[in-house]
Amino acid sequence: MSVAELANVPIETLQKELAKRLAQVEKLKAQRDILDQQIRQLEGAAGFVMESSTEKSSSKPGRKPGRKPRAGRGGAKTLGQYVAEVLAAAPAGLRINAIEQAVIKAGYVTKAESIYNPILKVIREGGFKKVARGIYASQAAGKTLAKPAGKATKAAKKAAPPKTRKREKYAQTAEQFVLGLVKDKGAITSDINRAWQAAGRKGRADNTLNKMLKLGKLKREKLKGTKGSIYTVAW
Repeated sequence: MSVAELANVPIETLQKELAKRLAQVEKLKAQRDILDQQIRQLEGAAGFVMESSTEKSSSKPGRKPGRKPRAGRGGAKTLGQYVAEVLAAAPAGLRINAIEQAVIKAGYVTKAESIYNPILKVIREGGFKKVARGIYASQAAGKTLAKPAGKATKAAKKAAPPKTRKREKYAQTAEQFVLGLVKDKGAITSDINRAWQAAGRKGRADNTLNKMLKLGKLKREKLKGTKGSIYTVAW
């Protein structure tokens, strides 16, 4: 429906339709959670079957049931060690398919056509975390090692003496300077600020003028026909 057609639909009808669709959101979320749970159960069951078939096909005759196979010569790494190294190099995490490719590329030797489910089993046994749907990372991902240095920096800042702002010294105070400008016929704002800066004072005289107005030391009157005000002595 175009914007022009929507403009002709009563607001009450639009509100009802919106409420109807919002009510379906929670229902869809519940269905999604059920599907996620079923997917996890199926993946777990598939991983168990694949792992069992892999162990049976690779076992040698005469090996005692339940006995773990010996590591290869030269201290071959386990699949879990390969997975840990791959994910340690990918802080943002990887999908199982990408982990499988990286593990095999890193030198893991297997006769199985796929090690998807064994990798999934390794991840679920611990030491890893799920960062997004289907994406896993190392538990240490995102942690920084520079915290002690940060604490030392904070301690150094606390120990350092606070910086003191040097105040400029003038022959007259700010109020005395302003009073000298307005004591006779008064002075307008722009002239006061111009004289203030010409005397080498920083900023503008506005803060001093406002302070003296509140204390009743000055009077302010709007100029007629132009912008600005004229200040005169209040006594």
